[in-house]
Amino acid sequence: MDPVKILLNIVFTTVGFAYFLYGKKSERWNFIVFGAILAFWPYFFSNLLIEIAGDIILAVLPFIVDF
Repeated sequence: MDPVKILLNIVFTTVGFAYFLYGKKSERWNFIVFGAILAFWPYFFSNLLIEIAGDIILAVLPFIVDF
């Protein structure tokens, strides 16, 4: 496995876990949902460009979408 992909998986999984914990603490469902998705998203795609684009979109969406 590529070291860059491993590093990106660790970084974005950590961001997703942090979003999830923040959402759970503040009771904001958008952070809980997108944090959970972001934590597991990198493990389903092998293409690095799709993964990076999806990670960035999922990291920004909790600030835009509110439910």
